Amino acid sequence: MAIQTPSTMQRCAAFTLVELSATLVIIGILAAAIVPKFIDLSDEADNAHIDTIVAAMKAGEQQVLASYYIQGAPGLGQNGATVVSIDNIPVRFNNGQIRTTESSDHVPAGTQNRNSAYSRLFFLFLEQAPGPLVNRNSAATGWVMLGNNNRCAAGQNPRRCWEYRKNGNRLARITYYPRERSFVRD
Repeated sequence: MAIQTPSTMQRCAAFTLVELSATLVIIGILAAAIVPKFIDLSDEADNAHIDTIVAAMKAGEQQVLASYYIQGAPGLGQNGATVVSIDNIPVRFNNGQIRTTESSDHVPAGTQNRNSAYSRLFFLFLEQAPGPLVNRNSAATGWVMLGNNNRCAAGQNPRRCWEYRKNGNRLARITYYPRERSFVRD
């Protein structure tokens, strides 16, 4: 049986400077490889959020159209506007196309462009905001309700647009084309 002296006991119980340095280098390399993956996950999460909202808006539009057809599709084949009550919200149709609602009572107070057709349709399709609503020129993150002066509705084919912004930068715009009954994300 070997006799241990205090100097050999200390040597066995501690790490050397080389071992500690090697461990720190390995941890640094692992951190450098893992951190960018977490940064990419943030972008992927934003994209998934936007895609989910597009899908929810499509489902909401289909629900409104189903209610319209259940009520006999009044005004279909006519160019004039027809108002049909959908879940106690008066919705204006033009030849079977969803145009807007007659009032903004279902849109939360304080929503930017609350009285615009954009905001009215957004809340008709979704019923509630999918996240914070922000002003178009703010540096915040959230959904922007575009108004008629944002040039989204101009042209032969009327359309409605909403933007998702992060830290003031536009990540995506969702455009709804009532005639084609389609949503486009750009």
